[in-house]
Amino acid sequence: MDYWPGAIHKDDFEGLPVWYERIGKADPKSIFANLTEDDLVEFHIYLAESREKLLYEVWRNRGQMSEGSICLQDCTDLGWKHMHSQAISTVKKLAALDANHYPETLKKMYVVNTPGSFTMFYKMLKPFLDPKTIQKIQIVSGNGFNELKQDIVKENIPKFLGGESDCPFLDKAGGVYGKSSSEEEEHWDEVQISAKDKFELKFKLKKDDLVAYRFRCDSKDIGFQVSEEISKSTLVPYTRYDQGKTIEGEVTAPIEGEYLLRWDNSFSKLTKKKIKYSIHIEQQSEGTPAL
Repeated sequence: MDYWPGAIHKDDFEGLPVWYERIGKADPKSIFANLTEDDLVEFHIYLAESREKLLYEVWRNRGQMSEGSICLQDCTDLGWKHMHSQAISTVKKLAALDANHYPETLKKMYVVNTPGSFTMFYKMLKPFLDPKTIQKIQIVSGNGFNELKQDIVKENIPKFLGGESDCPFLDKAGGVYGKSSSEEEEHWDEVQISAKDKFELKFKLKKDDLVAYRFRCDSKDIGFQVSEEISKSTLVPYTRYDQGKTIEGEVTAPIEGEYLLRWDNSFSKLTKKKIKYSIHIEQQSEGTPAL
């Protein structure tokens, strides 16, 4: 692997190494075009054991053990391109691996620069995290500098987080060859909705399954809502969205049922609308089919 957007950089007040990772800079499409899941698991184990070795060296030199090290996860540029089924599946396996084999190497994890899509990703991954790990996660607004400076001197905090330390390696974009997918390279489905008509997608979901959606309309505006058909409940209220704006969101199924995503053009007497959309379903149970 040429590089991963993560590295140990400097140390904290206790002299323990700090791990920084910029997951939003990684390019899943590029990574999985060149590497297998086994490659990534092996690489993750190498990183985890390298950090563990450094921790034990510090503890041995000090003559005592303490809590593990600080990890910072920078979510800048985290977005729909990371909604990659193979990537999400691999991250779940890595989370389980860490919980089973490296439970005491983490003292605290800061999650910073979180975009709106972060909530969706965290909902997907949280059930696979160890409860002890969840207690150590601090999701903070902005770049987290005010929180970091309580654990790390300003001179050791990278400049991209408001500190004074140069860290060129972490400034790189991710991907095996430094290649990052543009929105136009990402997958979109496309449909044309006639005037006075609508377009619907229906899914049968189990309780706690998650549906993530993204769409945009190419002309004027389009109505959109999400509902559950059996209980007749509305999960995303009907709203009309202007052309050119990419809309993203997610719904977690409160009950087992039939969930309907509806794009509405019935209010238009003459104008047909073209929409591009992407849907991702994250199952908390097996066997969720589209109707």
